[in-house]
Amino acid sequence: MNQNFEREIELYEVLKATANTGYFTIGERIQINQERGYLLSIGSEEELRPYQLDATIEAKVQALKK
Repeated sequence: MNQNFEREIELYEVLKATANTGYFTIGERIQINQERGYLLSIGSEEELRPYQLDATIEAKVQALKK
């Protein structure tokens, strides 16, 4: 499976699992969606600029995988 697709699914699942829990702030959820948007735009006619989560949010994402 494509690495970008796997990452997009991972971010989607994290958002879904933490909906209405307060685990992520509104701003953090926006940033996660910004990365998802970038991943979804790769290869399209209007590809967005690269976006990657900062280390703090990424650590929270990875903590949910454990």
